[in-house]
Amino acid sequence: MKHALVSIVFAVIAFLSIAVPTTLAQHNEVARQARSLAEQVKDSFLDSLPDEEADPLRQIHFRFVADPTFHNAIASISPDGRRHIDIGMGLIIGLQLYCDALVVESTFSRNRVAEEYIVSTHERLSIEGGTARPIEKFARLTPQQAQIWRTDPELARRSRHMQLAALSHIVAHEYGHHANDAIHTGQLRPSPAKQRRYERRADEWAVRKQIEMGRSPAIGAVISNLFLYENELLQFTPDLKRSHPPSLERAMEAVEESIRETDTLLEHENLRGNTRQQLIDAHNSIKEILQSRIDQEAQVTPHSLDRSIRSDETHPVLKRRAAYRLANMYANGAGGTELSYERAYQYFVLAAVMGDPRAQLTLAKMNESGIGTPDGRPNLDQARFMYEQAAQQRLLGARAALSGFRQRHPVTQ
Repeated sequence: MKHALVSIVFAVIAFLSIAVPTTLAQHNEVARQARSLAEQVKDSFLDSLPDEEADPLRQIHFRFVADPTFHNAIASISPDGRRHIDIGMGLIIGLQLYCDALVVESTFSRNRVAEEYIVSTHERLSIEGGTARPIEKFARLTPQQAQIWRTDPELARRSRHMQLAALSHIVAHEYGHHANDAIHTGQLRPSPAKQRRYERRADEWAVRKQIEMGRSPAIGAVISNLFLYENELLQFTPDLKRSHPPSLERAMEAVEESIRETDTLLEHENLRGNTRQQLIDAHNSIKEILQSRIDQEAQVTPHSLDRSIRSDETHPVLKRRAAYRLANMYANGAGGTELSYERAYQYFVLAAVMGDPRAQLTLAKMNESGIGTPDGRPNLDQARFMYEQAAQQRLLGARAALSGFRQRHPVTQ
């Protein structure tokens, strides 16, 4: 394994900071930097594998999607049999912003800044054409704190380290899909249970390979899965959520495996300067951070969501997200609620008015079928409008749903 090369690559990219595009003129340069970062992380990972493992993976077409609204990394096989990994500009920018916000949150004791900033930025990058508010202004830092944030190299180093660790884990996970053939081919998608097994296999492979390289996967797994968790709440449809294991659970599994493999990690030259207890303590501190987020999630109830929706102090994006979550609780009779499509419809309307594309798509389907509508009857005009709204926001599957609706209900002149 080529640890020296890995160290050089990570030293070069550890301080690389990608500016968020605020004008169209900056887009190409930001895309170039994001592409370069993705390529370097990919090359670093492959160079760390034994040649017999790396050579087949080098045949996979690694594609960068220069679109700030594309927040994903996807492993796929095309109809001609070619294997691909697509990674989005929005994912790389989003990870940087999320890590910046985590550092600001911990450095200046700003509770929940990371959570609020990622959902706010996600909306701006997705809908408003690629602008983002500076973190120091968003977090309402004093002039002195803002100066510290802008000039302290240690804070920048910490954020970049977190971003690189998360991106490395994501890249390893996508290669894990291909290495284990944990990827569907053909027209028919596998069942949600089988898709979850695919995700688990890719996770396990990524964690194992990073440990073999002498890298602890814990930080990358936790940051990437916390980031994924926020995106789940923002843009995952119920079908997509069923096809993926819970992200917080996946992060905890990676931390637990890192703790179990402490002795293996200490055998590598990368970590020999640490004592066994130092490594265990570091992993346990990561575990505590993750557990606090899990505990916080366990406290979410219909009452707490409704209170968040009604509060004037709730950030608008968090209010929208709470409305969507509460609507789903009523639609599924979950979280201690009684099944009520009528109540679900009301909260879906509230979330849709605030701009949630998933709520818009759900409302389109409810209006087309008449389920939960105020008069219990279909409203095709409202359904068409909601399909169009969701499609305009590029929600996954919304354009296909709109096309299907138009075929079922052609407009007559």
